[in-house]
Amino acid sequence: MLSNIGIAPILLTDTLHALPSSEYEAFTKTSQYHWWQKSWCLQSNSNRQGYRFEGEALSLKKPLEMLSHAVQFGTVQVPPSGQPIVLMADTQTTGGYPKIACVIQADLGRLAQVLVLVGTLNGLILPISLGLILLAAYKTKIVGDYKHPLWMTIVGGLVVVSMAVLSGQTLVSYITKLVG
Repeated sequence: MLSNIGIAPILLTDTLHALPSSEYEAFTKTSQYHWWQKSWCLQSNSNRQGYRFEGEALSLKKPLEMLSHAVQFGTVQVPPSGQPIVLMADTQTTGGYPKIACVIQADLGRLAQVLVLVGTLNGLILPISLGLILLAAYKTKIVGDYKHPLWMTIVGGLVVVSMAVLSGQTLVSYITKLVG
């Protein structure tokens, strides 16, 4: 169970289901407890290869020498930092970090949707920022004697409007799926 994920709710629940993995017993009892019971925050450097989480560092009972071995979508590896990584759809095929758990297949799609929502929110932030930059291009306190070409303002305005509309539609669709 990964609780209280920091970026976004996952379909109105904060629980993901997982099973202990092959090196589970190599982790301290405290780390096993933290894995199942403590909050984990999804980090911004997560991507389609792996979702990196931050929380109480997980530690092994003793150092573990491991050869590279097969890993799959949903495997939860723990690198030396003690911060778990849930391997996602574009993950590598082998890994060498100890595995504490594996997220069950039924929850992997829900977990993947987190980055869809984050991308949508970023898609709303970008047109707002661009719109502010376009407005600032006409403030002499900011740009001095610079004269912003009208055609650039028009094209920029079209980009702002189209990005805002598309991101808004995606967000409404996503929220509808969450509550529907």
